Amino acid sequence: MCRGCKKSLRRLYSATLKQLPSRKPMTKQHIVECNDISHSYNQRSILRNLSLTISQPGVYGFLGVNGAGKSTLLRIVNGILQPTSGNVQVFGQKVGRNNLTIRHKIGYMPQSTPLYGWMTGLEFLFFCAALRKIPKRAAQERIKELAFKLSIEHILNERC
Repeated sequence: MCRGCKKSLRRLYSATLKQLPSRKPMTKQHIVECNDISHSYNQRSILRNLSLTISQPGVYGFLGVNGAGKSTLLRIVNGILQPTSGNVQVFGQKVGRNNLTIRHKIGYMPQSTPLYGWMTGLEFLFFCAALRKIPKRAAQERIKELAFKLSIEHILNERC
């Protein structure tokens, strides 16, 4: 499969598994709040006392040189990693490794998506939907809708 097809499939994968939050006016509660986050790998400090507040809905990205801690911060905010010190709250809830409530509210697209070469794109999306316990009919409708919006219907039956 060509790079463009894989990129489109990744977009569909990400969009399929995330329901967009309603655009209700935000209360004073922050979407993401990081307080004095620090994280170390093998005694090497990656993040040092980082504080960050995101108050408005939107799409955010982090820019920085390799090793600056961008991916580490995103993994911490998503509950994939625990910070060495500090705390993180998403929608007012403390982030922890098993906090699925938070994971269902935010989207995270890692650098590489695990695409299995023996599956078609459509099979992979149904597999991911099943892991998230999305009913088959709902998954089918959402995949069809998003494939049309992203103009990738023609590649869904190709192998990854």
